[in-house]
Amino acid sequence: MNRYLLNWLKEYACEHGVDLRLVSIRIADPLSRNGNGKAKCSLWDFYPYADFITFPSLYEGFGNAFLEGVYFKKPILINRYATFVRDIEPLGFDLAVMDGYLSKKTVHNVVELLESSQRRKKMVNNNYQIAARHYSYSVLRSQLTAILKTFFGDAADQLNAKTSYSKQEGYLSIDPQVITYKRYSGLNCRISKH
Repeated sequence: MNRYLLNWLKEYACEHGVDLRLVSIRIADPLSRNGNGKAKCSLWDFYPYADFITFPSLYEGFGNAFLEGVYFKKPILINRYATFVRDIEPLGFDLAVMDGYLSKKTVHNVVELLESSQRRKKMVNNNYQIAARHYSYSVLRSQLTAILKTFFGDAADQLNAKTSYSKQEGYLSIDPQVITYKRYSGLNCRISKH
């Protein structure tokens, strides 16, 4: 992050009493490995600790990060970028949305979500069910099988969920990382380390 932007962010949070926590760690693809064969810290390590996920981008691709947020059952704020409007929004996800800018209504909706555990739970469970119906591995297997059958006819077998990777190899297994972060307390504007 740009040093000037970081300083401005810390000062702004301090002036407004925001409990700001900045994590400084390299984040990698969750399936990549370093030279020692150990998993690097990935975004998946952070999702369980997030209260809320934001996607304020004007331009995005399909939405894999969005689906990860849904998978981890987190409430989401999203900007209505073109791909979202075309491919994701019509499915009926329950989200806090913005349309190019952050309105007072959107801020109010986010505050409501953060303050109501019942509303949050309903939202994330609904979103998870929608994603399971449209974006699960079983849906992918069915669609890939149908595509293969158009080329190879009945000779194409149904794809199954079994994999040749063993659990001992750590395939799709992410171990939690110990993370050190700095907390900028809005109460007295001093840096405390945890």
